[in-house]
Amino acid sequence: MQPKILTLNSNDGLPNDQIHKIASDSYGRLWLPGPSGISFYNGNKIKVFDTQNSLDCPGLRTVTISKNQTIWIGTDQGIEALKIDGSKIKLHLNFDWNFGIAESILINDNTIWIGTSYGLIKLENNNFKLKLIASYDLGLVKNIIQKNKENIVAISAKKGVFELAGNHINVLSLDFLNEIYATSIHKSIDNHFFLGTTNGLYFLNSKFELLQHCTPKIGSYKVTSINSTSNELIVGFNKNIIIYEYNSSSLKETEIIYINSLINDIYIDSIKNIWVATNNNGLRKIPNIRKSIFQIDTGFLDAAFSIYQTKKGNGILIGGSEYFSLISKLNLNLENQSLFKSIVWDVIEDFNQDSNIWLATQDGLFYTNINNLEKLEHKFSTVISSPNRVLLSRNDELWVGTVSGLFCIKNDTAKEILTNKNEKFGYVYTLTLDVNNRILIGTLGQGLWFETEKGFKKITNEFLSENGNTYSIISNNSGRLVIIQEENILLLDENYNTSLILKEFPLGGWTAVWIDDNTIAVGSSDGICIIDVTNNKLLHRINLYLDKSEWQFTSSRALFLDADKNLFCALNNGLYFVDFKNIISKPTPPNVLVNEIIWKNTNPIINNNTYELIEGKWSVTISVFSDWYVDEKQIKYRFKLAGFDNGWTELNNGTIKYNSLNTGKYELLVQSHTPITGYSDPFVILVFKVNYTWNSKINSLRKKIGLFFNLFKSSSFKNNLLLEQNELFKKELQERKIIQNELTQYKEQLEDLVYNRTKELEKEKEKAQKADKSKSTFLAIMSHEIRTPLGGIIGLNNVLKKTILDENQKDYVQKIENLADHLLQILNNILDFSKIESDQIELENIPFSLEKLIFDITEFTQIKLIDTSISFSINKNIENKYMLHGDPLRLKQVLINILSNAVKFTEEGTITLSINQLKSIQEKTILHFIIEDTGIGMTPEQTKNLFIAFKQADSSISRKHGGTGLGLNISFKIVELMGGVLHCKSTPSKGTSFSFTIAFDTNESLDVVLPQPRLITDIVQNSDLDLNLENNAINILIADDNLINQLVIKKMLQCKGYNITITNNGQKCIDTFSKNSNFDLILMDINMPIMDGIEATKYIRETLKNTTIPIIALTADVTLETQNNITKYGMNGYLAKPISDEMLQKILKKWLLKK
Repeated sequence: MQPKILTLNSNDGLPNDQIHKIASDSYGRLWLPGPSGISFYNGNKIKVFDTQNSLDCPGLRTVTISKNQTIWIGTDQGIEALKIDGSKIKLHLNFDWNFGIAESILINDNTIWIGTSYGLIKLENNNFKLKLIASYDLGLVKNIIQKNKENIVAISAKKGVFELAGNHINVLSLDFLNEIYATSIHKSIDNHFFLGTTNGLYFLNSKFELLQHCTPKIGSYKVTSINSTSNELIVGFNKNIIIYEYNSSSLKETEIIYINSLINDIYIDSIKNIWVATNNNGLRKIPNIRKSIFQIDTGFLDAAFSIYQTKKGNGILIGGSEYFSLISKLNLNLENQSLFKSIVWDVIEDFNQDSNIWLATQDGLFYTNINNLEKLEHKFSTVISSPNRVLLSRNDELWVGTVSGLFCIKNDTAKEILTNKNEKFGYVYTLTLDVNNRILIGTLGQGLWFETEKGFKKITNEFLSENGNTYSIISNNSGRLVIIQEENILLLDENYNTSLILKEFPLGGWTAVWIDDNTIAVGSSDGICIIDVTNNKLLHRINLYLDKSEWQFTSSRALFLDADKNLFCALNNGLYFVDFKNIISKPTPPNVLVNEIIWKNTNPIINNNTYELIEGKWSVTISVFSDWYVDEKQIKYRFKLAGFDNGWTELNNGTIKYNSLNTGKYELLVQSHTPITGYSDPFVILVFKVNYTWNSKINSLRKKIGLFFNLFKSSSFKNNLLLEQNELFKKELQERKIIQNELTQYKEQLEDLVYNRTKELEKEKEKAQKADKSKSTFLAIMSHEIRTPLGGIIGLNNVLKKTILDENQKDYVQKIENLADHLLQILNNILDFSKIESDQIELENIPFSLEKLIFDITEFTQIKLIDTSISFSINKNIENKYMLHGDPLRLKQVLINILSNAVKFTEEGTITLSINQLKSIQEKTILHFIIEDTGIGMTPEQTKNLFIAFKQADSSISRKHGGTGLGLNISFKIVELMGGVLHCKSTPSKGTSFSFTIAFDTNESLDVVLPQPRLITDIVQNSDLDLNLENNAINILIADDNLINQLVIKKMLQCKGYNITITNNGQKCIDTFSKNSNFDLILMDINMPIMDGIEATKYIRETLKNTTIPIIALTADVTLETQNNITKYGMNGYLAKPISDEMLQKILKKWLLKK
């Protein structure tokens, strides 16, 4: 199974999604260079350093961190250095940098080796004074490693793999490198070498003797990066990660992980997470717990609801959303599966025949055989009501809990079981047996019941509610029972005496299992809770790796513990294996490190690690982080300022602020917290002392002395009067001081509120942007995945259409074409709706001919009206004969959408398009459009939903006429963007009228005079375009990995007489074009293996220096981002899949005639 891979990209704060290298400093922070700067990620935040603050050159290629924690950076223009806080270090070079790009850096004490685009150079570093010791003209050097203390090994363009001993270059004699190129080299801690090439990976011993050659089973053979641990080798093959176990003599492939972007570098942190620097997808993290939490293939990868281990113990039966499966307990592989059009809530073996299975489903009780899961028998449907929810086997009885009662099957007879008061149980959610083989029943809304000799009796006490929702009942061999009722987790002894274990709302527990006599695991809406039932304590909460929304249990049978103490979890997104012992045994509470301390309005001095400052108006902001990469998003912090705070302040982020404290000494303590580890020990991260302002004290004393002498000189009367006035003055000052202090406190509290709210809003904005990015990515993938096969269907159908067919076959082909066009229209509507919703549609403002637009719409509508009795007419009342300025394509889209609906909902009668020119205002032409039909019409209630996305006037409409309910919503939004409002008037059985008014700018040059619209027969017969070229002299190169697309394009072009050459990917396209550049045009698919169309185009334009040959993109991804990339990287245009013959001929005519 593909593990879940976490991503850090520009949505999270990286300046660019392209990362060239990864390095880690002594704090555990990851440094990430890219095209526009370098960032560090500390598990809590990203900080960027670029030309705005620390760097001279924006184009960064590599990074290396020395033992003294200097950040050495290779750039497009040389090298730069930063301190660990990101501040710039001034380098002094005794030479001019004439070595091109710094591609790789190796630090060995005071010696710096730099691989450049021109060769290798050796520098001596003396307190950042860099002296050139030697340079070697070797061509591009991208990879340097230390072989031993004296010698290095590197890869160059001119010499291949070589060793440098002193000043002597020894080219390694590696026979297997004949006609292949070395790309990367890595040395393991046990002195083995791993050489990456364009033809796979070579495992070498310390003498560079070949031990093994490895190539991937799928994907590219080109190695792009290598790293290793003591027993694992991680290799990047283009866009795939392959993990090998290795010993001193051999490699064994264990995992293959698809990254979906070119792999530039691989880094392994201290707890064995794998970090991947990609070329266009940011930083990817392959978590170290991927083997402790992973999804099991049930055949359908959909919601799982119940888990049952077979009596033989060699298999697990899984009930899920419209399926049930048998999983081998030995290797967790799928043994058998069956698609079932209902929810399977529970699965159990038959009490007589182990090979027979009972299924409790949403549609009733079913019976099948484990060797023939496809054969299902609906049992007791007249007696047992549905939906069924839970099953229990006891001796020769099968008990069935449903949403409306309890049933027992014995001797092939089903009987409903009632309470001791002869009433139904209602919703039976869970069933279990206690140590005495008595049945307990958990219901929703009617509490907990137990079996007696006189029937079933309800258990109620101070903890168990009479009408409570009981979600889970589990028993152990000692006779104890754990009950989950509402938010309470309760413990019952053998006599059903009840005690409260835990009340934690909202725990949302659905299911539970015993781990041992004192510990249970509870499946809740917040992951798996490990609870000590003896000491009533929550020990661990396992909700890492998966998102919170993915940790969802919805059944009492959704947890299972095997003999090896591994948990199996039936979750809403599939079946998962959880090695919880391994998870909770490894992590320790994260350390806390200070990211930055910011003082404002004060400049404290540091004395014995204590900051000293003067009282007054000041503030200090402290931010912390933890290099805990198990699941860094789970970390929370709490702070306590000793000397000020009475308790702890808990925060989701690691930033806290204090303002203007009174005189005294303070210590700031912080603790980190994760659900698995709990709280760490307190860390003291800041000590500071606030002192008196002595100048103000001296001035105050001086004033008091002066006042004393003045009073002494005055008379007794004046003295007493002044004393009284002084007392009043002191009282007033005290009152003012109290008011001032209150205002200061209010101001500081308001500042804190504003600061915290701003941070919250920033997070919400980031979440929204990330969600929008995810949606755009999904739509791009969806568009590509649907358009690619749809293009094949339409293309092959067009090829078939040009062959000799009988009348029935022609009819079938036409119907296929109609259905495919309809599916394409639905896809285009969904993409348009998404663009409008995310404000990605920008209207054009170009000159266009209204007459030409009317001409096109008339042809379109006439084709739609073939085989109907509907008449179509256009009424024009237009004075302006000039060109208009606006967006003709979007205007045409609106009119065609409305006219298509008119055709769809009109069985007979007329459809009329009227265009009337209203009075002109300030050189604008104002046009009023009306589309009227005599169709089925709508009621006032139906028109209310008309412009709402995904809604139609009547639900029966979508069943009878089809459609997504998006066309009119899109039209409404486009008209709104154009400055108008789309109105609708309708009368049932009489028809509908749509109208809108748009103002257009006018261009005073004569409009084009066009012919009248052609007859329908003319349109059909004259649809082919003639290029008027000697096609047999035109050579076209095609790059597309899809065999169907190749066939379609080949047939389209061969019938016109072109000479074509087909290649399967970008690399083969480049190879073919390099050998023979006598091509007139290239049709280039975008998404291809090994090398995609964008990379291939960049290579042709930049490396082969060919800027003249037209390159036309073939793409099923029609998003704005893809269209921008097509022109950005040197393509001349694009054809959106599915490719029509007409559009293909038009674009060929355009570019071949130009050439």
